Amino acid sequence: MATFEVVRKNSYSFLFGPTGADGTASLDGSTIPAEAEAQLSMAIMDYSPIAAAYTGKITVKAMSKAEILKAIDAFNLFQKHTAYLSGYQDLLNAGLRVPLLDNSALIKVEIIQLIA
Repeated sequence: MATFEVVRKNSYSFLFGPTGADGTASLDGSTIPAEAEAQLSMAIMDYSPIAAAYTGKITVKAMSKAEILKAIDAFNLFQKHTAYLSGYQDLLNAGLRVPLLDNSALIKVEIIQLIA
């Protein structure tokens, strides 16, 4: 999960992955605006537009099995009331099949290209 911090209201979190055979996962920056808009439209009082509020800080972490199961429960509850991006449920289910990291595991992040 990548969390994009903002100066006001809630930060935006985006799922990506799962990792490939080489242990890498990619987050395509071109999907961020649409994903942010989906979160904003679902809870307009909870978010500021990402373009206006993003601080430039991104936090990346592996989700635990409990976090993935909680996200699946939320998806099942809210999918009737809001639109999720295509493949969201498949991404969560794929995450359950990945060997999970313990709290001491390191995640290496490489920024390939920043989008202005």
